[in-house]
Amino acid sequence: MEKRQKVKANGKVLAWYFGILSVIILLLVYVALSDNKNTSGSFNGNTTVSGQNSKSNFELLGANFKKDGSIRYVVGRIKNTSGKDLSYARVDINLYDRNGNQIDSTFDNVKNLANNAVWSFKALVLDDKAYRYEIVEVTGY
Repeated sequence: MEKRQKVKANGKVLAWYFGILSVIILLLVYVALSDNKNTSGSFNGNTTVSGQNSKSNFELLGANFKKDGSIRYVVGRIKNTSGKDLSYARVDINLYDRNGNQIDSTFDNVKNLANNAVWSFKALVLDDKAYRYEIVEVTGY
């Protein structure tokens, strides 16, 4: 009788350990997969704006990385400070890997951007290795 109770108790302890081990393994797999997809924690945004036209005609109100399901974007807001309505505006963004090498670029554009209007841009990021971005120019006419 006592032997059965020990086996039963050992079985419960063993099941408990396997349950904990399964949870730990699932968490490790989740973290590993998330890191490979460059989630927002590892995709750092540098919101520097360069280019002569960018500085005088536009104000960057903010930018960051956004993930919508498995699709990634650089999103932000730009204000037209040119003093006139623009028929076209474009934001150009360089994408860099973890080593700082440029690996791709992306852009977004809009038509009919009114003077002092704020444009919410959304630029698609296709390269899974993209780790950092830099807004290199905002142009318009």
